[in-house]
Amino acid sequence: MYILVREHRYLLYGPLDTTVLRIEEFISGRESWPAKYRFRLSAARQRPAKSFYGRTSQGVAKKAAKHLADFDAKTNRLSRMLKPFNIR
Repeated sequence: MYILVREHRYLLYGPLDTTVLRIEEFISGRESWPAKYRFRLSAARQRPAKSFYGRTSQGVAKKAAKHLADFDAKTNRLSRMLKPFNIR
């Protein structure tokens, strides 16, 4: 089964790294999505996989960025990353 997808990219600048958000826009095909735009967040060590859908690519990018920021704040990822460098 083939689908035609257009890709939109957004850069999410964090304190230590930059993340590229690849938002997919459904153009045509047999598959159906709940909304026109989709972002698939792959699973990480402490984070389950999740998909975000929306009517606009910017809306999906904002949802994904908020989710990633909330996850980092909840797991205190930044402080764990800084500990080996003795930054206070």
